[in-house]
Amino acid sequence: MGVRVKGADKIKAKLAKMSDKYNDPKLTQKMGILAVQMVAERTQDGKDMHDRKFKSYTSAYSNKRTKTGRGTKVDLTDKGNMLAAMTYRSKKGSVVIFFRGADENLKAHGHHNGISKHGVPARPFFGLTKGEESRIMKLIKDS
Repeated sequence: MGVRVKGADKIKAKLAKMSDKYNDPKLTQKMGILAVQMVAERTQDGKDMHDRKFKSYTSAYSNKRTKTGRGTKVDLTDKGNMLAAMTYRSKKGSVVIFFRGADENLKAHGHHNGISKHGVPARPFFGLTKGEESRIMKLIKDS
């Protein structure tokens, strides 16, 4: 699942006004690493891309997780494979975050958009919060 991050157009417009820093491969690499790290950490903290707490598990699913020794905090992490598959590609002044592998891509899509026939609510995690956008802008300005 590739994504165009909401608000990225504002960042790109600001970046276009800045110097050639934006086209620096070392900087776009740092931006990609930071973006992946922030999305993963926030997700594991139980918050979506709007900085809101994820919708809770159903009581039946919470009970099932408790019986198997897993927690009931919604962090989109079961075995950790999906978030571990999140990566980025930087090229000529752009950074795209995506998931390696079809299985992890489908899983991320299902979590982000929800799967109504399975009772999985949308938990939009794949994007940047305003604060995360600000951190990337600070990284650019400080470079």
